[in-house]
Amino acid sequence: MLKSTGLILAAAAFGLMLLPEALAAEDNLIREIHVSVPRVPFAWPETTSGITITKVQVTDLLRAVDREAALKDPLLDDGGDLSVESYQFTKLDDGAPFLVAVTDSSPARRYDEISLLRCVGVECELSTLKSEAPIDLNRQIVTADQGGKKEILIKRCVCLNGEIAPGILGFLYGVEDGKVRDVSASHREYFQSSVLPDVAAKMAKIRTSALEPERDQKLNEYIYAQREMERRVLGDHLAGLTEAQQWETSPDEDVQALAVATFEKLDSPSADTALERIAKRGSLRIRERAQQALSKRRTEKPDLAR
Repeated sequence: MLKSTGLILAAAAFGLMLLPEALAAEDNLIREIHVSVPRVPFAWPETTSGITITKVQVTDLLRAVDREAALKDPLLDDGGDLSVESYQFTKLDDGAPFLVAVTDSSPARRYDEISLLRCVGVECELSTLKSEAPIDLNRQIVTADQGGKKEILIKRCVCLNGEIAPGILGFLYGVEDGKVRDVSASHREYFQSSVLPDVAAKMAKIRTSALEPERDQKLNEYIYAQREMERRVLGDHLAGLTEAQQWETSPDEDVQALAVATFEKLDSPSADTALERIAKRGSLRIRERAQQALSKRRTEKPDLAR
């Protein structure tokens, strides 16, 4: 885990502003580590059956990996406070099984990380994914296609103001060439049959149970999530444009922030026009977000720059 306090102070020293996580880059894969550890406290299994290891052994190994990584990079936590909530071994590719564990190194103990570890001898590779709590490995290790290969379903919140909120945005991570990667775009049918219908069902429940203005705000966040997945997974590059144009004129800053986040990701020059317009009016908070979104777009998508 990154030492977030140090990073925030460093950012402040350089005059940088850290946006709420879900409205900044999709930093779901928060670390990748390859280190040698002094020892692995159990024989690494070749299959996922008949495994008898303890939570203490799993915790000790993950802490050892973090400790060795911190010796190389002082910005990384040394793993001394790492705790494991649950774990299992899972085959994610043709190689040896991965140890998949729900972990947390923070005092809050929200258990909002999924650690994927595989060791060959004492050489260990660890990838950590962020996913909103609660995490249920039995539900979030999924078979997304008929080929039988397993992937990890993570869920991220919209989190307009950095608050703790339920996971709405779905991402699928799998192992390709030995590396943990976002494979969402390769599983359109899974999103269409499982992830998006689940979002729609929750929206229907909100419409009948929540009170205004809470209801409208929650619905807007779910619509934002729907459109984001339609762009990222289904390939509809303009999904969300109509909603963003409506959100832009809302008197609610949180709704305007959804407009900025959507325009930032739209593959259209009209999004730059909208962001330039927003950056010249409205509250300081929204102007700053629009300016940052423009800067990011012009760095990552220079062909769309005006």
